[in-house]
Amino acid sequence: MRAPNANHAWAGAFFEELARSGVRHACVCPGSRSSLLAIAAADTDGLRVWTHVDERSAAFFALGLAKAARAPVALVCTSGTAAANFAPAVVEAFFARVPLVVLSADRPPELRGVGAPQTIDQTRLFGAHVRWFAEAALPEPGEPALRQARSLACRAVAEAHGATPGPVHLNLPFREPLDPRPSAAGAEDAATPAALGRPPRPYTEVLRPPAEPSAAMLAFVAERVRAHARGVIVAGPADLDDDATAALAALADAAGWPLLAEPAAQLRAGAHAPHRAQIAHADWLLRDDAFAAAHAPDVVLRVGAMPTSKAFRLWQERAPAAHALVVDPGAGWEDPSALASALLRADPARLAERVLRQL
Repeated sequence: MRAPNANHAWAGAFFEELARSGVRHACVCPGSRSSLLAIAAADTDGLRVWTHVDERSAAFFALGLAKAARAPVALVCTSGTAAANFAPAVVEAFFARVPLVVLSADRPPELRGVGAPQTIDQTRLFGAHVRWFAEAALPEPGEPALRQARSLACRAVAEAHGATPGPVHLNLPFREPLDPRPSAAGAEDAATPAALGRPPRPYTEVLRPPAEPSAAMLAFVAERVRAHARGVIVAGPADLDDDATAALAALADAAGWPLLAEPAAQLRAGAHAPHRAQIAHADWLLRDDAFAAAHAPDVVLRVGAMPTSKAFRLWQERAPAAHALVVDPGAGWEDPSALASALLRADPARLAERVLRQL
């Protein structure tokens, strides 16, 4: 790794680790303070750069890209109010559990609070609507700064793509020079892990076990499926992969329960759809009071967030099911009506597959 100065060495090491940790796309907005981040992103193998003039548009583009790719997307802007325009998409990503790595370039600390142009307080700019926030130290020549850059990038991706995915925000201050003018590079050219990383793996690799359902959890769910003919499987907004959607459709078929899925659940397309148990327009049926009252379920097994349908929510609240089971592999509490009788911390695909075997 060769870089003209400490700033560009730091940024190059940082983006190298983003790519090695699984980031494949970076949405970059123009700006002077963030120019070295844009250069580093463009120079990183395996990373596609998308340029956007408007920060708000960039943020929503990144949000959709991360949803489609099921992987974190980097989002880059310059200092000042630029990052504030990311806020609507960041908040949506937080509640939709979409992984984003938001990178705001910033002025150095000595230029804050003294009237410097394009300078606001960017620390914790998005408040509680990020999974993690950190402010990087100013880049310096030498291996310690490069190690910190690599470690910071690996942690950012791990936090964004953790058990409960969502956006993370890193505030990155830089002093001049921002352009690639040569200066003392310290140890940036040395053949060490600080300078080169540990290719092809990330500098710090995060290994997580899957959210495997326990034997007790499987028995708990299977017992309720066997004991109750009047059950329903509900798929609210969730990032379900093909394995999960196929397993849920098969479980609904085996249990003889209808499957209510809204579009954001990813169950209305793919090899498993249309499925005979799936009712795509349940919202229309549940708006009929007589139908809703006649079809109150004894068991609700829900995957994902509460459906956006008001008719579904009122149906549940008028006649609460004896057993309301919410499947959530993360640490969330997706129960706005306070009806859940059990929160199941398990991967939806593994839970459905293993319950199906027991049935």
